Amino acid sequence: NMFNYVDRHIVSALAPAIKADLKLDDADMGFLLGTAFAVLYGVLGIAMGRIADALSRTKLMAGGLALWSTMTALSGGATSFASLSAARLGVGVGEATANPVSQSMLSDYFPARNRGAVLGVYLASVHLGHAAALILGGMFLKNWSNMCSVFPDGACGLASWRAAFLIVGLPGLILAVLIFFLR
Repeated sequence: NMFNYVDRHIVSALAPAIKADLKLDDADMGFLLGTAFAVLYGVLGIAMGRIADALSRTKLMAGGLALWSTMTALSGGATSFASLSAARLGVGVGEATANPVSQSMLSDYFPARNRGAVLGVYLASVHLGHAAALILGGMFLKNWSNMCSVFPDGACGLASWRAAFLIVGLPGLILAVLIFFLR
């Protein structure tokens, strides 16, 4: 869930750099910061709850996580409002699996007497993920020129906001593989 909220909110911290680099206006940014994600997430979240009752929850979670992480990383390659919008819509589609599937899996894995504590930790990750997104986004914007040398050649040629999306999206792919093989 923390990955969910980092990938969802990193765009907020990166917004000024994205707006300047892609020459976007306030309406474009409003769409990217809210509508692009919320519409598909809201509608598909209902469907994903039903799908989670019918399919393998671990496979569905792994697939959703892989999709939203990939789309977060691909956000760093956006060259226009349209391509960044498409990537953010993809984040919303992937993340629509997160809450219905996670809560269902937690109910499967933990006995009723522990669910309050487990769901408390799960819900705390919402705020931790949001905070981490803002911290990481700010860190990339401020320090990328100093950090880029530890990455492969050519990384220093990336704009800080592009690097942030790419680097923040990749760990979710590793976690998706691990989740895929859970029983």
